[in-house]
Parts: sequence; C-alpha cells; structure tokens
Amino acid sequence: LHHTRRAADFSGAMVLEAEKTTRAALESAKAAQQVLGAERAWMFLSHHRFGHAKNSRIDGVPHADIFMITLLVKNYGRSPAIKTGVYIDNIIIDNSETIPVFQQVEDTIGRKILVGPNQEVSTHTVAIAWSEFEKVKDRTKKFYIYCAIDYITIFGPDVICRTEMCLLLEYQGEFVGEDRKSKMQITLSPVGPQNSSL
Repeated sequence: LHHTRRAADFSGAMVLEAEKTTRAALESAKAAQQVLGAERAWMFLSHHRFGHAKNSRIDGVPHADIFMITLLVKNYGRSPAIKTGVYIDNIIIDNSETIPVFQQVEDTIGRKILVGPNQEVSTHTVAIAWSEFEKVKDRTKKFYIYCAIDYITIFGPDVICRTEMCLLLEYQGEFVGEDRKSKMQITLSPVGPQNSSL
C-alpha cells in the first residue's frame, strides 16, 4: 500500500469509526442559509471517518502502523453544487506553536464533480505515522487539518463559492461500543481565521 499525507488508498485490517459533525460547523451552515437563502448549494463538513492500518507507506516510507482520517462534506442546500473540488492538507506541530495558516497549493475548481442536495463527497484520506498520532494523543503535539471546497451554483455560474475549514483534531479517550470493543473517540474543532463560507 502507498499513502501520502494528503491522499491514501487503504485496505486490509482497519477500524473505521464515523463521527458526527462538529456542532459549530452545523451552526455555521444554518446561519449562512438563514442570511443568504437556502435555495443555493451550501457545502459544509458532514462527518468524518478514522481508523488505522498496518504495514503501510506514507510518502514512500514504510510504517508498521498508521492513523488515517477522511472528511465527508455535504451539500446542505436545495440545488446542486457544480464543478465541486475538494482540497485537504494537514500539519502536526508543537503545542507551543500558533494556529497555522494554510496555503492552498492545488487548484480544485473545474473537476466537474456535481454534488446534489443532501449528497456527500469525501476528501482524500490523510495518513500519519502512528508514532506521530501517539504524540497527538498525549497532547505533546497538535494535529490540524485544513479543508477547502470550491464550487459554483446554478444562481451564479460565474462566481466561485468557497467553504474553508481549519480543524483541530483531538483525542478524547476510549469508550466501549455496542460490540463491547474499546474504540477511540476523536473530535474536530474549528479554530483560527480559516473558517468561512461564501
């Protein structure tokens, strides 16, 4: 298997857990719809999935264990999001460092992905070494994920709409699932200035 920090195709033994949308993201979606109207497309974070895989590679480097997370974004509006492009990036930094400002290095508009009302599209999968994730778990490092969604609507075909999110991933401990197995709990919280929808 081959993984990059922004994209990963994975298979084999892994544990995937779906987490619900952060409350702040849903509140932002509702607020934007109330102010500007719900008829147009509105793309926001829906939820995320995470898990781990064994004997994989990140940027060509083999790792015995890796942590993976995929974001799913949803069209909360009442019309299609046209030519939708999704960009994702991440960084792990020391606790003492300030919230990063991400620079998008890839143009996503024009990929011609149509996302209908109430439909979801997934980002590429972010993969990091499990040893790095352990530092996030013990809070000696901070793990930030950036996601930008570009699209156009049927109401303004010449205007590119954009939703961007800078999310802090935090480990919230373990819980016992319905299958009586221990599972990780992960939260994503919007932080910094790169959280907006236009």
